[in-house]
Amino acid sequence: MTFIEAKKVLDILYAQWPNSAIPRFFARNKEGRCHGTAILGAEDLAVESAWADRARFNSYIQMNPSMSRTGIRCSAEDITHWSFFLVDIDPTGPDPDLDGAEEAVRSILSNYLGIINLHATVIDSGRGRQLWFPLEKLPLYGHHKVWSEPHLTRNLEPIADLEPKTLQTIKAAPRAMAYWHGLLRDRTAHLRDVTIDTSVSDLARVMRLPYTINQKTGRMATILSSQPGPNVGMAHKLISYAPYKLWADRPEVMISNGKWPEYLSSMTRGGRIFLTEGSTEPGRHHAASAAMLSLLDLGCPIDEIKAALRFGGSLCDPILPASDTDAMCERRRNAVE
Repeated sequence: MTFIEAKKVLDILYAQWPNSAIPRFFARNKEGRCHGTAILGAEDLAVESAWADRARFNSYIQMNPSMSRTGIRCSAEDITHWSFFLVDIDPTGPDPDLDGAEEAVRSILSNYLGIINLHATVIDSGRGRQLWFPLEKLPLYGHHKVWSEPHLTRNLEPIADLEPKTLQTIKAAPRAMAYWHGLLRDRTAHLRDVTIDTSVSDLARVMRLPYTINQKTGRMATILSSQPGPNVGMAHKLISYAPYKLWADRPEVMISNGKWPEYLSSMTRGGRIFLTEGSTEPGRHHAASAAMLSLLDLGCPIDEIKAALRFGGSLCDPILPASDTDAMCERRRNAVE
């Protein structure tokens, strides 16, 4: 990466970030060794990325600005603003339809969110494609930014009899992004040799750094196109158009076990909907079973699944009794043993 290329990348970030923002560079090799540091400018970024290429590390840049200057990686609590919605299109076969997937993602988001001509910086990651959708400069936790709009149901119809809900953006953003990533993955499942990565909803998530080598393929990542200016209202709609019950309180097991965000973002959409929205009759037992099987596939312990299914059952209409979901889990436990 040259100084000019580094400046081009930072200019894209700085256009969305407040003046005091601190970029963070992150690198990892195939053995899992990691390196990360705060970036003080384009020269810093050029030097760090050149070292990573020579040492055969993959290079990344953090998509949202951080308060942290130390450590390899930072946590969501260190992020000051929600600046980008990242969509990562991954190949799953030898002939991925990346153009078709990009077009589908733009069309789906535009139709669902009601935003024409969505802006995005498009990155050839050296393997797949990333879309960086710029958002408005939205402060997070510690800046007292909250949403105070009624949430909408999954079919985008307002719930007229509900009080407006408030939710800190630092909690709302990753939940909303996980929902939309899941929807995009499901809506593009018919396309050839591509899928949408559903694991990139963390606010501290890093993005592939353009003009560096993807060590898996040996190809250089590049910027295919870049459009200036934020997508006004996109962040608000990503949150408020997500399912109302996505914001429901989690059972204690989901709060205490740090793997639950990964489970929820990676499990099947039907299973996730059961745990966050419940289900209606007929279909409650089938939805609970689908959630259980999805969690088992992800390695979730059966006792934690039991607690989660009890919670999802309590959201059903009518309520799915805990005795039913407990029996379902015990049958599965006995079958395995």
